[in-house]
Amino acid sequence: MQTNLSNSNAQPRNSVPMALILPWENRKPRSAEPGIRLIERLKVMARDARWQGIITEAYPLEERRPDCLGTVHEADIRGEIAFALGQMGESDAAVEELQKALVLQPDSFRLNSSLGYTAYNSLLDPGARKKGLSGKRRKERLSLAIEHLEAALRLKPDSVTNAYRRGMVAHRIEDKPKEALTYFHKAVDIWEGLSMDEQGSRHMERKNCVKSLYHLVLCYLAVKDPETASAYMTRFAEADPHGKCIEPVFRFFTEGKIFFAKGLFENAVESLEVAWQRKSRKPVPFVPELMARCHLLMNDVAAGLEAIGRIPEKFRPPWCRWTEADLHCAGGRFHDAERILRKAAEEDTRYRHKALIRLAAVAYVTGRPEDCMVHADDAGAFFKERWGEIMHTSIEWKARALEAMGRMDEAFVLYDELDRLRPAEAEAGKETEGYSLAG
Repeated sequence: MQTNLSNSNAQPRNSVPMALILPWENRKPRSAEPGIRLIERLKVMARDARWQGIITEAYPLEERRPDCLGTVHEADIRGEIAFALGQMGESDAAVEELQKALVLQPDSFRLNSSLGYTAYNSLLDPGARKKGLSGKRRKERLSLAIEHLEAALRLKPDSVTNAYRRGMVAHRIEDKPKEALTYFHKAVDIWEGLSMDEQGSRHMERKNCVKSLYHLVLCYLAVKDPETASAYMTRFAEADPHGKCIEPVFRFFTEGKIFFAKGLFENAVESLEVAWQRKSRKPVPFVPELMARCHLLMNDVAAGLEAIGRIPEKFRPPWCRWTEADLHCAGGRFHDAERILRKAAEEDTRYRHKALIRLAAVAYVTGRPEDCMVHADDAGAFFKERWGEIMHTSIEWKARALEAMGRMDEAFVLYDELDRLRPAEAEAGKETEGYSLAG
């Protein structure tokens, strides 16, 4: 039998598939059959949360299933693989898969939404810094999250979920509460603008409307508008009466924050006590810490120390120790305050400047301007190294120390510098927050 060598479809038995030779950006769709069979299998495994099974079956696609490369379902397959990788904590690999999928389907709402969420979620990972997601890479990942969440919103402007997620990027990652308000309002408005039938068919998005109401409360608190925050807290409480979307401990803690912002410290303590009673097994040191600050402002040092004492000493975060030190200072126990602040400064690699500037204040009020100068200088140097900015309260305490030492010309130079910097300080509000010893 003679072989027809003119047949253009004939390939040597051991030849490499053309999909492995061509760059994946340039491949043309082939038969969809292998892709259909694989995508169906992957979806079944996804319903059963068999993430490792998906990865074992299809990742990397170029090695596991080269027959599916170039098929019309390749983008969907990569989307399923990316979701499984994300569930397994492999965010970098998930991002890479979704970027490959979007080359094939750049206008896919689902893929843009998925990449935006994966990028955003990777930034919230407590271990992100250890995984190398810091500095330039962190900025790139943030830009990626913003780009694709906004692309998803352009493709589907009535997406409650993506409006909420974009708000979370602005609120949690960028620390831009004013910008976040726009997106959280959009999420709520979209949901409330749906008909009953539409809400029924899209019921899974309701939780993101409720969470948007909660984050509206937090954002209005952040922009110092407790009255509007209180109005949205009422709406949130009505929408989530049983704490299915937001745990009750956070609801009552935030209620306490509203009362605190209004100067109603007794009411704040009442809400915080409810929050403490409603806590789960997870540690919630922020509840007794705010309670302690309320007692401090009501001049009840003993009650404040009792609140801080609810947190076992070895589990007290540095910011709890700042408040503990403030309480000791209010009670005249400066030696105890210094001991606590030194420990906080030793342990804290992120906000060490806050403990150091308190040490400067303690040294000043106890008549040791030279020590005040040293601590303030250390605080400013750390802040500059860690955050790349000038710490204005460091300059203020150095000026006070110089004035106390009689070095008035040097002090006035620093006061003049502060006058130039304070407009920017009022806008940033970074290093002065929560600081009570500055007077």
